[in-house]
Amino acid sequence: MIATRKHGWGRIGSYRLAPRVLAIGFAGAACVALIDVPRAHGDAPDAPPALGTAQALSSAFKHAARQVRESVVHITTSRSAPLASADRSMPRGQALPFDDDFFRRFFDQAPRFRHQPNSTVSGPTQQGQGTGFVLRADGHIVTNHHVVKDAEDVKVRLAGGREYDATVVGADAETDLAVLRVEADDLVPVRLGDSDRVEAGQWVIAVGSPFGLEQTVTAGIVSATGRSDMGLATFEDFIQTDAAINPGNSGGPLVDLRGEVIGVNTAITSRSGGHNGIGFAIPSEIVRNVTGAIIDTGSVSRGWLGVQIQPLTDDLARTFGLDHADGALISEVMPDSPAAKAGVRQGDVVIAVDDEDIRKTSDLLNAVGASSPGTEHELELMRDGSRHTVTVTLGSRVGSGKNSSDAGRATRPLPEQFGLTVSPSPRQGVHGQPDPGVLVEAVQPEGPAAEAGLRRGDVILEVGSHPVADPASFARHLSDTDDASPIRLLIRRGAQRRFVVMNRG
Repeated sequence: MIATRKHGWGRIGSYRLAPRVLAIGFAGAACVALIDVPRAHGDAPDAPPALGTAQALSSAFKHAARQVRESVVHITTSRSAPLASADRSMPRGQALPFDDDFFRRFFDQAPRFRHQPNSTVSGPTQQGQGTGFVLRADGHIVTNHHVVKDAEDVKVRLAGGREYDATVVGADAETDLAVLRVEADDLVPVRLGDSDRVEAGQWVIAVGSPFGLEQTVTAGIVSATGRSDMGLATFEDFIQTDAAINPGNSGGPLVDLRGEVIGVNTAITSRSGGHNGIGFAIPSEIVRNVTGAIIDTGSVSRGWLGVQIQPLTDDLARTFGLDHADGALISEVMPDSPAAKAGVRQGDVVIAVDDEDIRKTSDLLNAVGASSPGTEHELELMRDGSRHTVTVTLGSRVGSGKNSSDAGRATRPLPEQFGLTVSPSPRQGVHGQPDPGVLVEAVQPEGPAAEAGLRRGDVILEVGSHPVADPASFARHLSDTDDASPIRLLIRRGAQRRFVVMNRG
């Protein structure tokens, strides 16, 4: 450790220090061997009983890692950076959106580019990386949707070093899963396990490419199951683990000691962007259903009830005559929806679907989303303190098809005199349609929108006194304004609304 004291960890990089550590280790081993030669030849002490248990556990970890080694792949992506990446209208001190904590949770998707002021077309190429695993020997590979979202080029590298160009077969943003395909027919698929049997406390390993270090294996336990309401996806039923997961692990397998994949590593909770002991994986049963639908039909078909729901609190529960806060409160019923036709009312509390208890809103969302359109289900409701049962025939959830997350999301550049690009509102209702308003995707530096204070991520709700429904209506309302007059816009930024005034360029 003399080298460490002399130079300090802060000045010696881990890769530069490694040879010195190895050298010290080998030298130390030689000295011990010389001193203990007699003991090594016959009088070694008996191994403690616990050593056998530790070795057995070590063998189990090695077995699990070997089972998936040939199936885990490294994924690299590239795409052109959007105009807003080089946007000088961003307030001083505000981090670029891909650098904030939310995006760090979704792993190594931070764009690698330099600031380019006055960019008018597109920014430099963004590089991304992640992990995936072979699902079928014919070349189908599973990863996260956010790993390949908007990618223009996707490459897959196998454990042996072979590299392939990959195509995106389909993606489902509502569960954050995607299926890729490479032209190979000799791949080694994983064995999907049964995530319904997973319990807190059991050992697991995570395999992936954290920070680009391929085929990295980390170990931990299942910390919890059934995690939801995390705001990571529409349909959430995550396995939580403390196995070390870092940027680049996204899309890789969470594996039990039998070597079966029980989940897809998807997100972490971290203030630093690195491992803090809280990671989340999509259960294998969801993976099985979603990827099977994408491969077989190119889309994911889900049931639709046609209601808005909200969590119950103790205070709300009491006002509805309930003595506990279990259930999903119906805050709105869509006209002519399956729920409306079945007689569901605003203020009803759903407490069971087909005799399966509903304790929170995600239970109802997942139960309906896991069902096929056209299927019948019995809903048990609490209404005015009394139980009611209704039978509902589910409709089809809009926006669940192939690459559904991108349906209707194409950006629309407005005339250069305004200096901004918009797309439909990113907020989705239960019925799958976007809320009113348009999302600001890009703001041209020093243009009218930038001078008005508009930022990427703002949602424009009104032009003058006219509500904005979509990009087409936004453009129409802009064209109807007086060319000589400033344009008043109502925008939503985060949870707040404000008015801004924009002039023409």
